[in-house]
Amino acid sequence: LLALRVIVKSIADCYHVLGIVHTIWKPIPGQFDDYIANPKNNLYQSLHTTVVGPAGEPLEVQIRTWEMHSLAEYGIAAHWNYKEGGKRVDHLDEGLTWIRKALEVAPEGQEEEGVSSQFMDNLKTDVLSSEVFVFTPKGNVISVPNGSTPIDFAYAIHTEIGHKCVGAMVNGRIAPMDQQLQNGDIVRILTSPQGKPSRDWLKIAKSSRTRSRIKSWFRQQDRQEREEKIKRGKELLEKEALRRNPGTENPLDAISSQLSHVAREMGYLSLEELIVSVGTGNHTAPSILARLASDSKQGPDPIPIQAPPQKNEADSEIVVEGASGVLVSLAQCCRPVPGDPIVGCVTQNRGITVHLKDCANIDKADPDKLINVSWGKLKDHRYTARIKVEGIDKPTLFGEIVQAITTLDGILVGIRANVVNNSRARVIADVQIKDIEHLYRIIARLNAISGVIEITRG
Repeated sequence: LLALRVIVKSIADCYHVLGIVHTIWKPIPGQFDDYIANPKNNLYQSLHTTVVGPAGEPLEVQIRTWEMHSLAEYGIAAHWNYKEGGKRVDHLDEGLTWIRKALEVAPEGQEEEGVSSQFMDNLKTDVLSSEVFVFTPKGNVISVPNGSTPIDFAYAIHTEIGHKCVGAMVNGRIAPMDQQLQNGDIVRILTSPQGKPSRDWLKIAKSSRTRSRIKSWFRQQDRQEREEKIKRGKELLEKEALRRNPGTENPLDAISSQLSHVAREMGYLSLEELIVSVGTGNHTAPSILARLASDSKQGPDPIPIQAPPQKNEADSEIVVEGASGVLVSLAQCCRPVPGDPIVGCVTQNRGITVHLKDCANIDKADPDKLINVSWGKLKDHRYTARIKVEGIDKPTLFGEIVQAITTLDGILVGIRANVVNNSRARVIADVQIKDIEHLYRIIARLNAISGVIEITRG
């Protein structure tokens, strides 16, 4: 067996050299030992790996710092030969002092009882590094806090990599986002242009820097969404005001004081909050301006109030049999999309919730609360469908699924993966699609992937 020893200046350099070695030569599985993170009983530290050398023969590589080399070659006592009367205290002195104190933790007469477990607990807490060193697929070393997850790794590379992350592979296998990384792991981050952070990441991110960047992204998104809602609310109110009083210049400014009064009556802290509610869709512009009728005597030039036009059922996205103008929403449990057979369920606070006819929750619902509904005039936006894919656990499965969805113009808004029964991979993707035909095309493309066993919805 050929052997090679590399001596470097720092621990970080040890892991960097390890990445270079694994990039140049193929590592032999199961032949890597990290004695830096897990020192031997005699305090020996080094990285050991065995690779297939240039001639095709096994090559053992040892990587350590000069201090580790000194301890390995000459023992602990030889440490003082390098100081020869020096009075400074270095890291090894501090370590030996700690060991002496740790060995003194047992009461007199109880040296054998419980001291081993307590010693090891102290060793894990005080000695082992607070960081782990993991690698990119190109062999670059990334240092992250101990206990970090692929999310921390993604943000340690670059903020935008973290924002666009949709999954991760550790040592060539699909890994859950909350998996803790270990020294020597090779991590590949999968990204998508449609990827975006999830608030669940705040619960699994170890690094405060990672959590800070995720929170910053959501604050920015909240600001942008609020600005868009204000813009939309103003446009709707101005359009309605012009319809009621054509030719008025700056119609929203003309009724600003009256709208402020209406906002206070409705419990809003400011006119801007009322405008946001209109932009969100919680209130309609005609209903807000209709309230101005009660204040018309106070205004010098009241806007004539006209009855809002009746909404044609055919213009609704969901047509409810025997009713109009009711609150309708799509169920999140089964996520129906246009073209699916659907049924409505009357709820206490959310109006009518629309489910797939074969939804499991419909089977449990009170039959008296079910109502016939149908698809009406579809809006020009996308609908979110959930797809569950199960297949043989192979390194490329996750990436092929992401590519198949995005190639057919599906927008990934969430995706997670795990391994079941030690051999089967399960990927659950939330995809924004146009209609049922669009969904069927994506499912057909997923079925064509080698190794896919089953695809279901919900």
